[in-house]
Amino acid sequence: MHKNTFLIPSFLLSVLLGLSACAQAAPGAAGLTISSIKLKVRDEEERMRRQDKLVMPYLQMEKQEIARLINERIYLGTLESLPPRNYVQEWRETDMDTASIASMDYKLEYQSERLLSMSIAMDGCGAYCELNHLYFNFDLQTGRHLELYDVLQASAKKYLAQQIKVEQTRHYRQQLATLNAQLKKAQKNKTRKAELEDIESRISLNEDCLSQVKTDEHPLQRSVSFLQDKLIVFLGRCSNHAMRALDDVGDIAVNVSFENLRPYMNAYGRALLLNEGVAKADGWQGQVLHGKPGE
Repeated sequence: MHKNTFLIPSFLLSVLLGLSACAQAAPGAAGLTISSIKLKVRDEEERMRRQDKLVMPYLQMEKQEIARLINERIYLGTLESLPPRNYVQEWRETDMDTASIASMDYKLEYQSERLLSMSIAMDGCGAYCELNHLYFNFDLQTGRHLELYDVLQASAKKYLAQQIKVEQTRHYRQQLATLNAQLKKAQKNKTRKAELEDIESRISLNEDCLSQVKTDEHPLQRSVSFLQDKLIVFLGRCSNHAMRALDDVGDIAVNVSFENLRPYMNAYGRALLLNEGVAKADGWQGQVLHGKPGE
């Protein structure tokens, strides 16, 4: 019997069965090459409409096992499907459903001898289209997918949550001050009713967003990216799609320097991010595991 592959997110154990063609050599890790694979769509009409618009990365390294772990985590996390066993310029989709994806591409956010950070931009369409970003971070020595709890002590939770709330509050209060000033001026100038209502709607949205910041009990459940000397926490936007046009603040990202995080890093975090000492990570959360249920 062949072994199944398991993707283990931090909150769930899931068993997943079944599973521009140019190569880019990334400096740092031995023999690391990131190539593009075009996903071929089954339907002929859709293939013509989305030709060359669905692109995924494929990593190759001298240490093939590490590259395999990274590819599996990216493909399972993005497409809920295993990657091809070997690099191909075009890959016909198998059990994955890409019918609702208008476009998809990747970006190398940061790469060093030890650390790899990538993002996938995916334009998904249903009743409306929405651009989403997925972020993946890896230890290139082991292929481990990195989560916040891998590199930080438990005491970092309160510190990071505070930094996030401070940044969100700053954005919404600043926007409210601007909008209230605009409303006051518009009322003084006897601006048209429609324009007054638009400003009032924007004020109402930002007040709701500010209220949500105060009541958010899980501010750390966000996407993150590890860069050269800082961590970025991507908070997204407060508004839903229907209210997006009124959301002047939009997406919020919080930058936290590694230097400020130093007191909260564990031994593995200091070794990985600051190149101080030697330490290994443990735990299976967020990792791709191989085996059979019950073993």
